[in-house]
Order: sequence, then C-alpha cells, then structure tokens
Amino acid sequence: MPLRAFVDGKEVIAPTLSDEEWEALRQRVQAEKLAVMVPCCDRPGYLRRSRLGTRHFAHKRAADGDAPRCDMEGETMEHLKAKADIITAARRAGYRAAPELAGDGWRADVMAERPDGSGRIAFEVQWSFLRLEDCIFRQERYANDSVRGCWFFRNPPPQWLRNSELGPEIRARRDLPLFHLWVNVDRSFSVSLNRRLYSLSDFVHALLKSRIRFCASARAQPRQKLRFAFVEIPCEHCGRGTHIYHVDTRLTSRCGMAFQPEASWYSDDFAFQPQVLAAAGQAASSNDWIRLGAIRPRASERENATYTAFGCAHCDAMLDRTYVEMALYGASRLAEAYETDAYTVSVTLDTAPAARLAHWCYPQAGRFCCSSITPH
Repeated sequence: MPLRAFVDGKEVIAPTLSDEEWEALRQRVQAEKLAVMVPCCDRPGYLRRSRLGTRHFAHKRAADGDAPRCDMEGETMEHLKAKADIITAARRAGYRAAPELAGDGWRADVMAERPDGSGRIAFEVQWSFLRLEDCIFRQERYANDSVRGCWFFRNPPPQWLRNSELGPEIRARRDLPLFHLWVNVDRSFSVSLNRRLYSLSDFVHALLKSRIRFCASARAQPRQKLRFAFVEIPCEHCGRGTHIYHVDTRLTSRCGMAFQPEASWYSDDFAFQPQVLAAAGQAASSNDWIRLGAIRPRASERENATYTAFGCAHCDAMLDRTYVEMALYGASRLAEAYETDAYTVSVTLDTAPAARLAHWCYPQAGRFCCSSITPH
C-alpha cells in the first residue's frame, strides 16, 4: 500500500494532499481515466483510503486476476499511517519528505531532506519483528550513502534494552537512533523517551528542528526536590544519640530524566553543598526530635586527612566517615528511616552534578544536558 504514485506522469504523495484535494483527484482519475502508476513495482494503481483514514494508493489486479508480488502489498494499515504522520511532521519542519524512496541496497519508509540538500534522514517504522543485526546492517547501508537513519520499533530488540531502577529502557547510541513506538487506543502513535510519551508527529518535528540531541552525559537541573532521611546513631566519644542524614541522590536532569550522579552522596560535591546543608538544617530545626550537630571541615586522625564531616550534637566530636557510612547503608535502618523519617525539601543547587549516561536529550524548557551541539 504505497503512499506515492505517478498520476498522469506527475508525482503525487498522498499525505501531502488535503481531503478536498484528494477527493478532487480521485474524481478526475475516474472521469478522465488518468493513468496511476505505483513506482514500487511499476504497476497500475488507484486511489484508496484505509480504515484508519490514511490516504494511499493500491495496486490494481491484472485482468486474469493474477499479478506479480510486491513487498508493499503486505504492509499493515498501522505502518502506513505511521509513515504518513512522519511525512506530515517532516514537511511541517521545513524538510522535503517522500515515502518509499530507494537507493543502493535500501528503501526508506520516509526520506526527509533539508531544503538546501545538505542532509538526508531515512525514517524506518519497524512494525514486524526485525533482528538487531539486520537493523545495524541496514543502518550501515544508509551510512554508506551519507544518509542518517532513525528507527521506530513497535517491539525494540531485547539486546537494545538496559535495566534501570525504573525498569527496562532503550539504550541510546549516536550512530543508531532507535525509539519505542506505541499505539494508542485511538490508533494514533506515541514515542517514549526518558519515561515520557510524545506524539509521533511532534517527536519527528522536534528531532528535525534540533530540539532533540544525543548527549553522552546527564546533568542535573538547578532546582531539585531532595529527600532526606535522618538516622540516629550513638556518638563514639560521649555515647549520646546524635543524628546524621542520608540524602537521596536521584536527581532530575535538565531534560526531565531521573538519574544518579557519579559523585558519592557523602562528599562536598553533593551532600554538603551549602544549599543541601541549609535544607537539612531547615528540616532539623522544624523537628524537635532531630539532634543534628555541626557539619564542617574536620581533621581525621584515623585517615590522616581533613574533610567535611558530621559532628556530635552534644560534644561536637567528629563522627568518623566509615562509621557514618556503615550506619547509613545498613539496609534495615535505612529502609526504616525512609518509611518514617523522610523529608522532601526543594533546593537550588550551585553546581550541577552529572553522570556518564548516554541518552537522547529533549528538554521542554531550558538547556540540553550537554553543551556541545550534536543534533540528530
């Protein structure tokens, strides 16, 4: 079921016509007996609509009812509609876009080209099963012709998924843009990216307008909601109870993705930033039961080093880092603390923690996670 045909020798791309233009052309073809040829197999065709409302062309049967087989005859209506949505989005982004264009060893579902001819992007909608090896092979074919490829998979290859705290996610790689395509109840399409859903049309438009970019790392946005858990431990020196805190380092990136920074939570880079210290002090001062000592640079005789550390709320003795970490990472005590003594505080961080986390960055407002310009 091709989207492109030649009517009376002129190329017609069905999704680029309005409903009125399509109906007028259909009537002309019927009345004037204009020739309709589908280029996928150079056979006569005619104008038709799918049950999803997608305008397209269909192959005519031969007089004897038999005809040579065409690969596009088995295309699903969903596949057809997705291609039409991509064409419409690409043209809205200012690109020339045409379906079913062929090259040396490849045929793109949709080929989008910059108006000045400076770059071409082949969009592929993979509705049926395709092995990752075959996808990479076809991607290399595109690269050999200086064409970039972008793939939408209904069922992403399992090798391309990685496990995270929030569940399986598609790996991001600059040389193989591959995204998960979802079918909605109304038969429209959505693309998932970093735990968010976007309409297929809006996603393609954003990609071509360079609002989606590959970034090798994730960087936190300044405004964060931090979750504190306060844990009481006995001071090694005076034996009285004093509190320390654990701050959850799951942050929100500039593009809205949850990630874990590389720096240890117990460091000046994060847990002891002035804003984090102020937030912890705010939570402690508003709860009489929390006894939080001074947090400042202290000299450790055991480690022969000076670093920012917790102090006892009663005798101001330094709480040894190893002792503190053992207390905080004790599974049962930490789990109990999170259930009963957790506080969420909004802060603005002076420095933005980062992590090496390759992803396709799509900030709704603000800056990308990476500073270099690396559009699709």
